[in-house]
Amino acid sequence: MNSENVSVFDSTLYSPLFTQAQMKTIWSEQHLLACWLRFESEIAAVQAELGIIPPQAANAIAAAAKPEAIDWQRLAEDTRRVGLAIKPMVDQISEAADPLVKRYLHWGCTTQDLLDTGQAMRLKDALTLLRKQMLGLIERLAELSDQHRDSVMVARTNSQDALPTTWGLQLASYLSEMCRNLQRLDQLTPRAITGMYGGAVGNLSSIGEQGLALRNRLMDKLGLSQPVGLWNASMDNVVEAIQSFAIVHGTLCRIANDIELMGRAALAEAQEGEGGGGSSTMPHKSNPRASKMCGPPRCACSTGRWCPSLVWHCPPRWSAPKVCSTTWWSIATTCVATSPHHAT
Repeated sequence: MNSENVSVFDSTLYSPLFTQAQMKTIWSEQHLLACWLRFESEIAAVQAELGIIPPQAANAIAAAAKPEAIDWQRLAEDTRRVGLAIKPMVDQISEAADPLVKRYLHWGCTTQDLLDTGQAMRLKDALTLLRKQMLGLIERLAELSDQHRDSVMVARTNSQDALPTTWGLQLASYLSEMCRNLQRLDQLTPRAITGMYGGAVGNLSSIGEQGLALRNRLMDKLGLSQPVGLWNASMDNVVEAIQSFAIVHGTLCRIANDIELMGRAALAEAQEGEGGGGSSTMPHKSNPRASKMCGPPRCACSTGRWCPSLVWHCPPRWSAPKVCSTTWWSIATTCVATSPHHAT
């Protein structure tokens, strides 16, 4: 057991209650490094196709840019000195490989190209997984709303009993909300998975006349959307994704709150399918475990409130908001929070 975990999302004990393993893998450092290495291999392949670098160099880079070639301990130590892990990674691959790799690896690239494109690659994986989960929930809600179309229950206003309604109608309101969430997700996905390649200042000057052709082919190979114009200072697409995650998480919390309230012993109108958790003191209790684990970590909702400030960050290379706040915390946290284990 790793006793150094400080987050519930990394905890050996509690992580399975808050998110699912596949989403954690997407935002792991191992997958991050794999995305960066794939970027280096793919851009070298495109550069060889366009005659920018020798084909032998592209082949050598593809053979060298492998996760197993990375010394993680050294990478961590070098990153502490440099501040970002891109240069230490490039240095390691260059030093241990063919001279052609040292000459042509990372040709015409800059750190932000890898940071932003690696983020887009992982975000694409995360959006695909979230969509699958949302579809599963939508299908289940549709089944239950039809099954309980005649199941009478008490409608409440201001927490007080009001008039008769049906549980099926209540479930249909969750269903409609989740369908709108899915529509928003599909609409924003092409924007959210926009890659980045622009070189030192984002204007493709390091490649010259073939810059746009290189960028377009690279994004096609990576399955990402093409950036339009100067892209190195734009973050509205990322903020849009975070805010959409907050809305989805809000819907999940709404459902969880309703189930928890309706499951009170005095009402006993609904019960978690898993049966709930037990009490260490009172064996007769069945606590609403899944509902509680979905509701309290409302970090996706809170992040959605402040993330618009990322759009107006100062210089394009201001790493604090772009790298730390967004890549290392905001996107990863909102994704794992919006992908609860209980939504599978």
